[in-house]
Order: sequence, then C-alpha cells, then structure tokens
Amino acid sequence: MNAPPSEPAPSARPSTAASDKTCVHAGLLVLRLGIGGLFMVHGIMKLAAGPDTWSGVGGAMQVFGIASGAQAWGLAAALVETLGGLGLVLGLFVRPCAALLTIVMIVALAMHLNAGDGFGTWSHPAETGTACLALLIAGAGRMSLAAKIPALARRCWG
Repeated sequence: MNAPPSEPAPSARPSTAASDKTCVHAGLLVLRLGIGGLFMVHGIMKLAAGPDTWSGVGGAMQVFGIASGAQAWGLAAALVETLGGLGLVLGLFVRPCAALLTIVMIVALAMHLNAGDGFGTWSHPAETGTACLALLIAGAGRMSLAAKIPALARRCWG
C-alpha cells in the first residue's frame, strides 16, 4: 500500500495572505465605486429637480414625527447623496460619508415600510443602506485617496 502523500511543511506552502488582503482591498474599491457612483447620480438628479422634489424627499421625515422643514431635509438628503457618493468614489472620509448615507437610507426605508410599499420598492434603500453600513465598519481600504494621504491614513476616517 502506498502511504498518502504528506502535506508540505508550512514554510513550503505558498502564502496567500498577501493576495487575500489585496482581494479584500480591491473588493472595497469596487463596492465604493459602485455604491458611491450610484449615490452621486441619485443625488445630482434630486438637486437638479429642485425645491418641489426636495420637499417630497424631505417629507419622509414625517415618519419620525418631524413635519416641518421638509424642503431643507430633502436638500440635505440630496447633498448627502451627492457629496457622500463622491467621498466613497474618491475614498476620502469614507466612514463619515457612509454613516450619513446609512442614516438617509434608514429614513427612506422607514418611509417605504410605513407607506406599505412592496419589497421591490423598500429593498433598494435596505440594500444600499446595508452596503453603506459595511463601508462604515470596514473603511475605505488601501486602494483609496485617504490611504495615500498620511494625515488621513492614520485616522479612522478613511
């Protein structure tokens, strides 16, 4: 009988640690670019649509008992989507941007659930909010502008 081949010594095994880390950072880059780009488009469209749209978007705050300032809340949401999306794309201030975007998506999700909207409607803010929450936890990764700026690379903001 032949003996089963023995495993190579640990030092002889190829190391995958470096390639695994590269894959994680590449994955964060893809997530940031995709989600950030989509938020930028949504935000720009809301900004361009003007005050009537801002009032409609900001009206979602009524779910939380806030009935005044709908136009200002809607403008704030549009700015968060636009500038927060830009921050994700560039990899700058990713955690603060992701935190604000998560809050905007929680408001949108609550509004859709309160209105009795179906899965096809409320799932979008649930999905994008989950992606933003993941970025809030993970940060920008090494493939970001924050990682290239020493003052930001040492902080938890990226």
